[in-house]
Amino acid sequence: MRARGQTLLEAVIASFILVFVFLVVIQLFHGGLRYSRQAESQQMAELLLDRQMERLKAWSETPAASGYNFDRLKSLYDGDVSTLEDYPEYRIQLKVRDHPLYSLCSALETDLESKGLLARKVSQGARVVDATILWGQQKAQLTALFSAPVGKLNNSQPPLRIQPASLTSSLPQDGSATFQVTATDEWGRPLPDLFFAWDLMPLSGDATLEVSRDGRQATLSHYILKADNSRFYRSGSVMLKVSVRLKGVWRSATTEALNLQ
Repeated sequence: MRARGQTLLEAVIASFILVFVFLVVIQLFHGGLRYSRQAESQQMAELLLDRQMERLKAWSETPAASGYNFDRLKSLYDGDVSTLEDYPEYRIQLKVRDHPLYSLCSALETDLESKGLLARKVSQGARVVDATILWGQQKAQLTALFSAPVGKLNNSQPPLRIQPASLTSSLPQDGSATFQVTATDEWGRPLPDLFFAWDLMPLSGDATLEVSRDGRQATLSHYILKADNSRFYRSGSVMLKVSVRLKGVWRSATTEALNLQ
């Protein structure tokens, strides 16, 4: 009788152990399925996010009526929330912000900018797109840098224009004159984010040329500084030449002869 009781007790305990192991296996199986579904959803979300960003980048590089769609990227898509037609359970939120690029050193240029000086930076040539895809209680994020397509220089007229191109009268001693340069694209719009190089070309005279850090403005002064910081003068005439490099090609323009009194 005692042996039978022990056998029954052992059978009950073994049954409980088998049931417990079975429940654990089922729980692990369901956990594995849930994790697999989450992994598949995560992978699908990342693929959809990559696809959407590639489409948006291709759209931004497409020519529009006067320029490229990149010019409208921020106004159209900043704060945009859209549901994917083929995957309605996913929603994508976009944020677009300007991203200035400094030349040559970000630390140096931002320090100069904080002191009120002109920084050499590309302010309109790049934008950052922050994309967030949402599904259920989960989300994934992707950040991409979009660069502005490089337009072509205007070939229907001189692509570089110096204003003024000449002086109405001779420049007196210690006098100065300021010149500005603009470059226009194939639609006649000023090209932003270009750095210009100026050269002073003495003909029969000489002077001093001071150029802004972005090269868009230059000041011609009728004096020359000596080593002791005193001034001397060389009357005659000079010319100014400005150059810019776009798509690996140098373009230049010159003023007329500028007379120094």
